[in-house]
Amino acid sequence: ASSVAAPSRKLPPVPGVVKGVDRMEDTFRSLGYAVLRLPVNLASWQYKAAMKAVASLSFPETYRHIFVYYTGHGGNDSIDTPDGNLKLVDITNPFSPTEAPHLEC
Repeated sequence: ASSVAAPSRKLPPVPGVVKGVDRMEDTFRSLGYAVLRLPVNLASWQYKAAMKAVASLSFPETYRHIFVYYTGHGGNDSIDTPDGNLKLVDITNPFSPTEAPHLEC
């Protein structure tokens, strides 16, 4: 993995996807959040199952906020998966209806 420096900012270079995810995980843990880290390159059904499990076990009774950090390829409100692509609405559906009016894709 190559490093890419952020232009015109004095930020350290981003050392690749794995290190980027490690940094996000460390940041959220340091802020007191529970972190669930999924493996890379999940199939569409695996993403859907993971979001459904998180929603059924913890939201909104236990946790008031859920952050999903995804790094990868996609576009047009979808993400690329090994078996095609997955619409973001399919990931957020398990959390609807909620009292989270700011939930957006």
